[in-house]
Amino acid sequence: MLQRSLSANALFSAVSGLVMLLYSPWLQTHLAAPGWFWITGGVGLLGFSAMLVVMARQPMLARQLTPMVVAADTGWVLSTFVALVVFLPEVTATGASLVGAVNVVVALLAGAQLAGYRAATA
Repeated sequence: MLQRSLSANALFSAVSGLVMLLYSPWLQTHLAAPGWFWITGGVGLLGFSAMLVVMARQPMLARQLTPMVVAADTGWVLSTFVALVVFLPEVTATGASLVGAVNVVVALLAGAQLAGYRAATA
């Protein structure tokens, strides 16, 4: 279960990173962040995705690092929610919906990873 949830997070993170890189101009029109933010975030998510792939293939590494991944995913959800609230006047309905949808997926992945971690370390 842990390896599957890490793999799912790797796939979602890679797709999200590519979307940030390829569609940064579109994202800028819907969310209050400059182009450099989307490029930096996209590259960061691709690196995060690569780390998750390595973890998914190495169970011992997965057991060691999953708590940090769950913390990072939780931090993502909380920080993007706060940013959305702070910048809401500058965010379109499409942008707010996108942030909400991504946060739901990231929260579900964090929950699955935590459950997998608990099962693997029990």
